[in-house]
Amino acid sequence: MRYNKRMKKRIYEKKLSVPFYDADYLHRMKVSAILKEFSQLAGEDYIDRGMSHQFLSEHGGAFLVSRVALRIVRYPTHGQRVTVSTWESEQRGPLFIRAYAMTDEAGNLLAEEESGWLYVEIDTRKIVRPRDFPWLCPTIDRATGIHIERLGTADGERVAEHPVTYSDMDANGHLYNATYGDIITNTLSRAEYERDIAEIYINYVHETKYGDVLCIFRENGADGILLTGKVGDAVCFESRLRFAR
Repeated sequence: MRYNKRMKKRIYEKKLSVPFYDADYLHRMKVSAILKEFSQLAGEDYIDRGMSHQFLSEHGGAFLVSRVALRIVRYPTHGQRVTVSTWESEQRGPLFIRAYAMTDEAGNLLAEEESGWLYVEIDTRKIVRPRDFPWLCPTIDRATGIHIERLGTADGERVAEHPVTYSDMDANGHLYNATYGDIITNTLSRAEYERDIAEIYINYVHETKYGDVLCIFRENGADGILLTGKVGDAVCFESRLRFAR
């Protein structure tokens, strides 16, 4: 790949209107839809830099999301015009740290996210550390108000199960990362769901594939609701969410 101006430090952004199908019955943009827009924007940024999914695959690698932390300041609503933006903010150990923001037309912050991505060799699943990544990923020193964290495993009651079907899977052949937002919020009671979520953390521990049945366990604590998804005894994801006061 030749060096070009698109490989310089920059913030990549686009404008959109919140679609009807991405809003819930309270007219709020779904958590899964916010996660999806941010994840999609990251992919578009890489495509614009010349590193499409096909390009990386031809070179034997792929980016996989490892952790996300989402903060919702104010829910976007159906039909609202917003600007979504993303940038590489840091390289931390094996992780490429990426930041995101969603703002309204007046520039007010609606939501922000930090995510950690791993670059892996497709055949071996060996992790390629950022220092050994063969292309430029310059960072911008601009942090978000929320950061990815280590999460514990919920040892509480089993509250739901989710059989993984065809429509859950993405082009990598496993459960799409943003779909976990639906799986997690679907475990809430109606009264809880109708409260505004302020923060949600998701750590993707093990990939989930077609035919797997995710069993969801819940534990309530002073630090929020802790959820763990397992297939058999294997932990597939860990999550924590907090409601707005």
